Amino acid sequence: MLDRFRAALRAHPAEAVARVTADCPLLDPEVSGIVVREYLRHRGEADYVSNVDPPTYPDGLDTEVFSAEALERAWREAVRPSDREHVTTFIRDRRNGFRLRNVAHAPDLSAHRWTVDEPPDLDFVRSVYRELSPDGARRFAMRDVLALLDARSELLALNGGIRRNEGLERSRRLDERQLGAAPTLSEGGAPR
Repeated sequence: MLDRFRAALRAHPAEAVARVTADCPLLDPEVSGIVVREYLRHRGEADYVSNVDPPTYPDGLDTEVFSAEALERAWREAVRPSDREHVTTFIRDRRNGFRLRNVAHAPDLSAHRWTVDEPPDLDFVRSVYRELSPDGARRFAMRDVLALLDARSELLALNGGIRRNEGLERSRRLDERQLGAAPTLSEGGAPR
């Protein structure tokens, strides 16, 4: 993935990259806009801004913005397969000296899982769409999903018990087997 991001940036030069992922069908443009604005306000003093380190938004509303220079450096220096696969883990590793900022939400909503990595996640998202936009025409935001979950708390059980960043954890275990000891992960999934 890191190779693809760099290739895209070289084909379409820009000063910064905003990263959202396709496995997040409940992504809220308002939330992403908050992260983008934070990056723009602090671009001279931040290489990377996100809402994931530490996470306080629902998993599935992840937004990251980073400078082209940070991406280029990560592409040149990242050697662990997990850092090359997960695009921003090298940048988020504080030992690498990037200037990081995080957008936090109060209250902490990180226990919510709104991403699609497993079949139960898809069941959850389909249920949300059935309730909020059965025909797919209505746009809705984080606040609408939260109101739905307040009214229909049983929906939370559909994908409960799946840990955040399980794919990254698997990648780090593979790194450990291939390369030796890998760093532990913080709650947000960033290496410590």
